[in-house]
Amino acid sequence: MYHEIQKIVSITTRNNIKLVPLTCAYVEQLARGIGMSPEKTATMSAVTQAILNRRMTYAFQGIGEITLDIFAGLDRLVLEIADKGMPYWLDIEKELEVYPQKADQYSIKKLGREGQRLSMCFYLEPDIDILAFKKQDDVEETLLDDDLRVYRVTDTDKDINEVMKCIYYNYGYEYPNPLIYEPAQMKALLAEGRQRSYLALNGHQQVLAHGALSFHGEYPGVPEVSGLVSKQFCRGHNVMGRLVDGMCQAAAAEEGLNGLFAIPVAFHPFSQKIFNRQGFVATGVLAHYVPSKRVGAYGDGDRRMDAFLCAKLFRPAGVKSLSVPAKHQDMVAKLYRQLGQDCVMAAPEPLGGETAYDVEYVQDMALVEMKVDNAGETFAEDLEHMLLDFYRNGIELVKLCLNISNPSAARAYALLEAKGFFFAGVLPGSAGGEYMILMHLMELPMAWDKVVAVEGYQELLDYVREHAQG
Repeated sequence: MYHEIQKIVSITTRNNIKLVPLTCAYVEQLARGIGMSPEKTATMSAVTQAILNRRMTYAFQGIGEITLDIFAGLDRLVLEIADKGMPYWLDIEKELEVYPQKADQYSIKKLGREGQRLSMCFYLEPDIDILAFKKQDDVEETLLDDDLRVYRVTDTDKDINEVMKCIYYNYGYEYPNPLIYEPAQMKALLAEGRQRSYLALNGHQQVLAHGALSFHGEYPGVPEVSGLVSKQFCRGHNVMGRLVDGMCQAAAAEEGLNGLFAIPVAFHPFSQKIFNRQGFVATGVLAHYVPSKRVGAYGDGDRRMDAFLCAKLFRPAGVKSLSVPAKHQDMVAKLYRQLGQDCVMAAPEPLGGETAYDVEYVQDMALVEMKVDNAGETFAEDLEHMLLDFYRNGIELVKLCLNISNPSAARAYALLEAKGFFFAGVLPGSAGGEYMILMHLMELPMAWDKVVAVEGYQELLDYVREHAQG
């Protein structure tokens, strides 16, 4: 009877005859550790050495590699030797008949462009429990209680490992920022204050969810709520809502933080609903913000997926003077009222002074992030050259934040609109100024009807869509 086998070891070695004894010593030690008899152990080592020696001697011309895979079944160990060397082995039994010790079965597979693979089967003695060495099925964790406390992560290896496990649990290696799995990178983010991570723990110390506050130097005073992931076994217990609430309370109690913003996705409504319950206001539409490869099962062919921006202010201060084009003044004023912030619309002033802007290429997202604090007399010319460069570099989306605390911002908006940018919302609360969001879709079509929006997000989406298409 044939039993399913599972790989338990894989060794890839260079085509160097000096490495054969070392490889065979490992095979011998493994067989002995599993509990195979001295005779079987010696046979495995001798036959493996003979085959590796012959393959390295006769099968290769120049540099190459040989892979030794070891599989475990309920009643057998199988050693497979694979390489892309010159095929030459026509009669396995004849080739091995000179050796007094033999495997129980042999087979050979021709793999086309992948070379060939020789398989040797060794039956186990009856008293060996191979299950102790085979892969175990994943055991789904069970929620032991739904109490929750929010714990701020330290830069210790233990805490960082819990964050990585929480993110991996949800994304595997598909997380948008793969550097999150580098302990040194994560430790630097925490130690330098660029990120604060939080874990949701229950009474049994199970880690239920993770969230972070990411501090962006270009927008001081308003960190981003990011990295939100909850484990599947605890879903349905409002874990994420309670975690976000705890993070908001911690941020609100800290001097120097004016508020928070977040980027809920627009291909399902869950994150929008969570932020709505926490008092966030929908303030922006980030069309085409996420490449399809970043959204897993929510992907829709090659179409770029969309997101929103929402914000919450802790301590609205004074009356903000904003330079906004006349056609968007009512909507901007409405958004600021919803945020609890008073504002007045200033008369636009002419462009002047030195042009001040930042441009960041996010190549793996085919995205450019821009921040314009002042559009001087050279801005129109600079913009022309930048857009040409964006097209040459395969950029698919430009997200631009225009400082509307600058009295000339309404004039700058006119230049941007003439180049294909459209109004997409506001990013409030930064210590460096209030910002209007503009998007440029780089001539890619926008599937407005596929955007998933709830409550305030739908109203803002309708407004942005109307003016973008107009």
